[in-house]
Amino acid sequence: MLVIKKIPWYPLALMLGAMYVVVGIVVGAIFLLVSVAQGERLAYGVLFLLISPIFYGALGFIGGAILAALYNLLAPRIGGIRLEVEQTGP
Repeated sequence: MLVIKKIPWYPLALMLGAMYVVVGIVVGAIFLLVSVAQGERLAYGVLFLLISPIFYGALGFIGGAILAALYNLLAPRIGGIRLEVEQTGP
């Protein structure tokens, strides 16, 4: 049984930031399609498609850093996440 005692904040923040950039692209594309379908100006949809990945990525990065800090603060007090792993192969 392995226990995660500490999570480095930068790799977690980077990973969550990158994942939320993808979410921002999807949300921006949906917003673009909806705005075009409703007959609104195309500029609003394109602007949202450009801004949302940056906004989502930045908030994902900040959120990842905060989550890692909280985990590192609480894990020594309440115990870390326990993982049961199995090694396969040679």
